[in-house]
Amino acid sequence: MDFRAHRKSVILLAILLATSLCAGAVDLKGSVPGWVAVLGGNPICAPARTSSGYAVPSDGRTLSLVSAGGTVIWEKSFRSRLQPFISVGISDMIYTVTKDSGVHMVNPGGVLVWSHKAPFTVTEPPLCGSDGRIFLRGSDAMECVGLNGVSKWTLSLAAQDTGTGAQFFPDGSILCVEKKLSDGKTRAVRVSPFGDVLEEITFASRIAYVRSCAAGIILSFDDGSMGLCTVKDGAALSLWALGRGTLGSSSAPRILDVTDGACFMLAGAQVKKIDLLTGEILQSAVSPIDFQTIAYSGLTAQGLAVGDKKGAVCLSPDSLETVWECTFPPQKKWSHMLCTDAGFVILCTASWSMEAYRVKQVPGKTGVSYRSIMTGAYRQFYAEPGAASSNLTGPAIMEAGAEEYLALLKKGGIAGREARLLPMLDAELSALQEDWAWNSPRPGQERPFFRQNPDYGETIVSLAAASGTLLYQKNIAGLLRLITDRSFLLCVIKAAKESPYDADCTMLSALEGIIRRGQFSKDIVILEAVCDAVYEICRFNGSARVAQKSQQILSYMLFPQYGYQVQKHARSTLDKIIELKL
Repeated sequence: MDFRAHRKSVILLAILLATSLCAGAVDLKGSVPGWVAVLGGNPICAPARTSSGYAVPSDGRTLSLVSAGGTVIWEKSFRSRLQPFISVGISDMIYTVTKDSGVHMVNPGGVLVWSHKAPFTVTEPPLCGSDGRIFLRGSDAMECVGLNGVSKWTLSLAAQDTGTGAQFFPDGSILCVEKKLSDGKTRAVRVSPFGDVLEEITFASRIAYVRSCAAGIILSFDDGSMGLCTVKDGAALSLWALGRGTLGSSSAPRILDVTDGACFMLAGAQVKKIDLLTGEILQSAVSPIDFQTIAYSGLTAQGLAVGDKKGAVCLSPDSLETVWECTFPPQKKWSHMLCTDAGFVILCTASWSMEAYRVKQVPGKTGVSYRSIMTGAYRQFYAEPGAASSNLTGPAIMEAGAEEYLALLKKGGIAGREARLLPMLDAELSALQEDWAWNSPRPGQERPFFRQNPDYGETIVSLAAASGTLLYQKNIAGLLRLITDRSFLLCVIKAAKESPYDADCTMLSALEGIIRRGQFSKDIVILEAVCDAVYEICRFNGSARVAQKSQQILSYMLFPQYGYQVQKHARSTLDKIIELKL
């Protein structure tokens, strides 16, 4: 056979395939899936997207992570049945809920990091905060749980509308919609991240759908209207509203998805693109499919994908023109669907599988539509920190107060006192690092406060490690590089172990610096503590990057200069990391 002729025919076939997938509707009847992922049971809710694939809870008490190419990366089994509630938080941490009111954090490597027993029946997916905390809501209560799995506070609420999920305002406060109406109007409360009820809100009509966005919270009402509610000067206000006459809808507009600048709504028979800041309708288009019962909507690299039981369509986010369209096999039984950046429609079937069908031939490089959670502190809710520690005034946190704070952080129930503690830790940790960076005093110059009071410095580090947030790991890493006092350094190493979130390997790099500098190369206690901290950081974070860095540090400690006991501990720790199968 002529190789050149064969190659030309293959290229021609590829061109024809690409053309057919881009023009007109693709009928998937009789089509063979591009890939099939076999799961440990039938999916019980829509898969949750991560940066590496899809987290899928199933009725077989199994949580699976499936890659974008259909590979089942790992499966995790639970003793109790999973509920149809799943969320993806910071650094791909997966939160799932079981029937026994258990809330579980599973890292991206499939390791169960912690489990927490909620004091009520959880009724919706955990809401993931920006500093690592999560919020759980029940029929008449809310709980906040820290990044370490310890409860921070529980708040009693009026009977909640469990069909309307809690939503974040831009300032980090939370909108909780109540079940009972007031003269046919929805009531809600706004709650701070520290468990304080900030205000009560009554809306103009009954809320049907809500969705957080960069500008505030989009609200869709039963009377066919919609609007955007935001927070200004500490109070909720309406930024804009559109009536049913403007939208042309006799029922509640459906929120399809949002970008940083616009929201996409299905109002009546039209898809509308609306400016988030002004409420101006930027584009309108007749929906090419009758989406009376929407099964899926979401933004992909190709555009806005929307699907019902019969088929799906993707619309350009700029013009709302059709990018691709497909019809599903009528005999195919499926419960959930989603669309991918790579041009596939995925159907979660009743045969314990996810089946991916090609509907769009995508060029080699495509955009990525996945949006991770932005991390940060809730400083707008912080109390004034008060006076900082100094040689003149003494410690900012007295010993009795520090002990009480530490007990509340470890056992749970810090509640509103956290708003006072966190800003004090910000100020104290900054001063602590500054004092330990101080080197040569001038004649007659007094030693800085934290250099004279290392015991108090250890107290501050212990409080930061127990905070259950991702706010202080960089401070801990900075101290690991600065501290030369053996007792204090051991305290900071233990803090790294207790507060092990380290997605960017900042603390791991600092721990590596300890073993490579000569001062502690023969100190068995310090080096074994480093091993233990490295393992806990690896176990907690679960990413390939952290696992690789952890194994690199421990392998270095196998060299002869560290002695037999340290080598043995490092080798044992390496074995434990290998058992994690990250």
